This record gives sequence, structure tokens and C-alpha cells, in this order.
Amino acid sequence: MAQIRQTRDVAVIGAGVSGLAVAKQLMAENLTVVVYERQRSPGGVWNYSTDPKEMFPTPMYENLETNFPRELMEFADHKWPSTTSLFPKSYLVQAYLHKYSDGINIHYGREVSGLYGLGNYAICGGKRWRVIARNENERRRRERDFDAVVIATGTFDRTFEPDYSGLDEWKTRYPNSVLHSKSYRNPRRFRGKVRF
Repeated sequence: MAQIRQTRDVAVIGAGVSGLAVAKQLMAENLTVVVYERQRSPGGVWNYSTDPKEMFPTPMYENLETNFPRELMEFADHKWPSTTSLFPKSYLVQAYLHKYSDGINIHYGREVSGLYGLGNYAICGGKRWRVIARNENERRRRERDFDAVVIATGTFDRTFEPDYSGLDEWKTRYPNSVLHSKSYRNPRRFRGKVRF
């Protein structure tokens, strides 16, 4: 009979809200957790940047407020400061998530490019997983094997632009006149212009 191997090492891909929450829970079970985050800080979509060259832009924009009360966005083991408004601004959520990430082994600037199952369930009592990641500043890929992997990469990464008749011609004729909501940062560039 095959020996069942106990899970000890877990990779979490993504350090957004879900990735941070699952990492903390796994750590509470005394598992070794490594989080891979392609951005330079935790928080996922809550990372706001005005830098147009940001490698992985998020849909966050200046002065955004949450659309949920803070109590519905609170981790059980990490309370909001009592002075926080009912609907916190995005920069407060970002700070909250940064604080929550303290103590988690997060590898920032690491984009996962491959995930492969190793072995056979019947032979080794459980498959191991190989994570292949690349540091944003290096060409060399790094590989590491884990007993389990959690994929917490979120849903707001890729944009969808509908195929409207004439849209391509419009964008050719009027460059930079069409903006996806994910790219919106603040209203300044639209002052004095007609918007619809």
C-alpha cells in the first residue's frame, strides 16, 4: 500500500486579498508557505500607481472608496482601526493589506510562468508540484517543488474590449481617445473635454 505523504510545503500564487488570507490560514496550520507575487507589494487590485510604465497595472484609481462597509472587508485576525470610515478609501485598504502581509514569506517581483505536476498519485502517495518563476530583473527562471499549490491570481487582470463597428477606425483617427476603465487613474486629463 502506498504511503500517504503529509503536506508540508505550499506555494501560493498571488498576494492579493485571497492569497494573503489563505497564506495566513496555512501558516496557522504550521505549513511552510511561499507566496509568489509579480507586483512589488501585496494587495493585488488594491495597489494604486500613477506610473504609466507600471508593469502590471491594476484597476485602482485615485480617491476610490470601497463599495462594501469595512466590516465586510475585515480579516477575523486583523481588525480595522476604529477610526476608519465605513467605506474606506483605497489607500487605506492598501495600507491595511500591507500590514496584514507582515510575517508572510512573499517573493515580490516574481511572475510564475509554469506549474507542473510531478510524480503519480498511486506511486508516491500524492503528487508534488513544480513552480517555475522569474524575477522581474532577471532572465533566469527559478524552480521549486511543493506539496500543494494555491492559485489566487484574481479576476481583474485581463481587460475585455467589445468589438463595436467603427471602434478601430475611431481609435486610428483619434489616438488616445478611447480608454478602458482599468486604465483610468483620475479625471485631470478629461477636464474641458466632451465625455460620453
